[in-house]
Amino acid sequence: MTPCSAVTMMWIMVSKLDIGEARIDVLGVANVRRDFDQMSEIFPAVEKGQLKEAVRAVQPESDGKYLDWYFNSVLIRIPGHAILVDTGFGYSSGGPGLGTAQLLSECGVLPEDVDTVLITHGHGDHIGGLTEAGVPAMPDARVVISQKEFDFWMKGQAERFFGAEASSAQKTTFSICRNQIEYIDMDSQIAESTDTMVRALPSPGHTPGHIGIEIRSREHRLWLLVDTIHARFQPGHTDWSPRFDVNPELARTTRRDLLGQASRLKIPVHLYHFPFPGLGTVVAKDQAFTFEPISL
Repeated sequence: MTPCSAVTMMWIMVSKLDIGEARIDVLGVANVRRDFDQMSEIFPAVEKGQLKEAVRAVQPESDGKYLDWYFNSVLIRIPGHAILVDTGFGYSSGGPGLGTAQLLSECGVLPEDVDTVLITHGHGDHIGGLTEAGVPAMPDARVVISQKEFDFWMKGQAERFFGAEASSAQKTTFSICRNQIEYIDMDSQIAESTDTMVRALPSPGHTPGHIGIEIRSREHRLWLLVDTIHARFQPGHTDWSPRFDVNPELARTTRRDLLGQASRLKIPVHLYHFPFPGLGTVVAKDQAFTFEPISL
């Protein structure tokens, strides 16, 4: 759940890489600038002096006064499948960013070519492009979501956390798309071809049913960690949870565990809110981690 500041920088960005036989397109949805007061509201438990120093360390030109925050969806293409992982803020109009249809067009893909829309969790910057004018935006695609995540939004748990008004958009969106929804366990396989497998990666804490994604193809792997991590300084401060995390302690455990595995197994990762394209490697350092961007 990531409200945006008044300063929004929009652009059309698509970055491509191959993981074995899988073609990965990172879709640059939006980039917003959050000032220090907003960062303090997002990380209210962190002492302000420490927070300012952490912001300054990852974005020195800001002098701790702001942090640029990114939104990057992913399109996965393997033989027989085109899988869109999260839909940004909107379908034809992206709200504070670009629309899903526009970004797919930049990849040479029509919306009707997408056979699977994988929703990692229900926050608005991830489900905004599922509907358009009150109807499903991609009616021929299956919409895959973990059963636990769907239940969280549809059976009253989210209302207890966020209030009825703040969770109403999710209930409306999932109700509109209900006939398309395929419910999965948090470690389910989502798609496969001869040499490639795409599966859910359990990543609870941010929301109860939050999932990442593993792409494995020809002995290559990539993990999409989505909202396991929000801010660029969190790899070095894994105990810092933003107010968006429904279960902060579980989110911390998930964050440390997945970063540790990615570092140990040398699995490159994609991070939804890191600078475009959000791809890099994780390095363990002094009981913390650093994120090393990959240049494409």
